[in-house]
Amino acid sequence: MENLREEDGMRVVVGAALISALLVLTACDEPAEQTGPSKEAVDEAEKVEQDEDEEASEEENSSKEETEHSTNQEKEVQGELELFYFDVGQADSTLIRHDFEDETYKVLIDTGDWQSSDVTHYLNDLNVEVIDLVIGTHIHADHIGQMDEVIENFNVDEVWMTGNEGSSETYERAITAIETSDVNYHEPRAGEEYEIGSVELEVVHPNALMGDYNEDSISTHLTYGDVAFLFTGDAEEHGEATMLEGDYELSADVLKLGHHGSSSSTTPNFLETVDPQVAVYSAGANNSYGHPHEEVVERVLNENIDLYGTDVNGTVTITTDGESIDVTTQHSGEVEAQDQEVEQQEDPPTSTSECINLNTASNEELQSIVHIGPDRAAEIIDLRPFDAVSEMTQVYGIGDGRLGDIKSEDEACVGGS
Repeated sequence: MENLREEDGMRVVVGAALISALLVLTACDEPAEQTGPSKEAVDEAEKVEQDEDEEASEEENSSKEETEHSTNQEKEVQGELELFYFDVGQADSTLIRHDFEDETYKVLIDTGDWQSSDVTHYLNDLNVEVIDLVIGTHIHADHIGQMDEVIENFNVDEVWMTGNEGSSETYERAITAIETSDVNYHEPRAGEEYEIGSVELEVVHPNALMGDYNEDSISTHLTYGDVAFLFTGDAEEHGEATMLEGDYELSADVLKLGHHGSSSSTTPNFLETVDPQVAVYSAGANNSYGHPHEEVVERVLNENIDLYGTDVNGTVTITTDGESIDVTTQHSGEVEAQDQEVEQQEDPPTSTSECINLNTASNEELQSIVHIGPDRAAEIIDLRPFDAVSEMTQVYGIGDGRLGDIKSEDEACVGGS
């Protein structure tokens, strides 16, 4: 017994206790023919030994859990997390940057408008060379507009897109860039969870595709320590309702307002559930859509949420150590509700080869859309601006059936918004 290894110390003690118990019990047993301990004595001694083994195991597991918890706590608060809500006009792009264990992780959510290279310039100014993940929340040209440039100019490891297909030149360029590069490609679905450095990322939408580009927007919940961020792309009322029905964490300290602050998103129930301290939207100054819409601005401000917009504040930068958040802006200014009525330009700019923009196309160009003649084209011009192609049902004679034909043709758009 004395020659057992040190790690068997517990077994030595238990063995000695067992022998002592057996000697006492044997001495007390009256039947002379009984030469060993009774079954009851053995069972009792074995139970004592088993209980002591289990207690030792529980103490070991408890110590291990405490160590793991301590490690996780250290991981959660290590370093800082920076988010740059870029000023990209009537478009969207946000860079998330995080230093962890001598590595710098970078996630880019959306890549701005197809008519500019401003995202590339912003990334260069921040000395970005490698991007771990690029998320195209949906395939509208104001969200994946510069994805091909980003893939071609930076070392991108992985790209996420919804899986919806389009026919625009912007979409084709993005897909070609993905196919001809070494990037990994994925179409995430709600419930998927990832760790990027010490940032926890959960996909909260979509569960499955509906075929509506906005509503299918990839939506993500990011957690860093005790601070959380929520991004919903251009998801609208139906998409937000789907998220609310799911078993996902939606509460966040910072909310990126859906659809550029449009009234089609940030519904009262959704805003109440997220319950943010800060809200940020991306929109162009004096944009033709009236974004952000007055009712959304009032809804946010009435909840005493700090509101920032790229049209007013330029690029908005948020820094967190996992416990508190700090907001800095390129320009000072306060977001106020604005009148949604937009003056009609005498000579609106013509649409591009991307699509026929309902908000800028001429009467003749609008007539290229199926079911649209001179009278309906004139009515479309009178009803501008449109937030979505689906709003064409406001035009006399355009019902759900004809709207379906227009969407199937995939010629009409509202500038990707």
